Amino acid sequence: MNTTKTEFLSKSAQVSAQIKTAIRQGYAWPGGYTLFGVTASGGCLCVPCMKANFKAVVWDRKNDARGEWCVIAIECAQSLEGREWIEENGEAEGFALTTCDNCNAILND
Repeated sequence: MNTTKTEFLSKSAQVSAQIKTAIRQGYAWPGGYTLFGVTASGGCLCVPCMKANFKAVVWDRKNDARGEWCVIAIECAQSLEGREWIEENGEAEGFALTTCDNCNAILND
């Protein structure tokens, strides 16, 4: 299926709005789960790092740079395995804690 330029711009605008909302709120509602950004390179960025580097995030989005600051989605920590479970069983099961690629903050709630 071909994506038209209008559809692409619409999706890009939606992601940009989600980034701004995540930076303002920091947590999903309802539930209070931590939000984080997923980058084009497959990394994760916590909200404080997205906020501190907002100009780089915006520049990469506007210029479709696909670099380390190009946030392509906002996710909720609810989608990750629980921190306590990973610390107890994760190594045996092959799971690891998800951390921010910039500051190494643990994103698992």
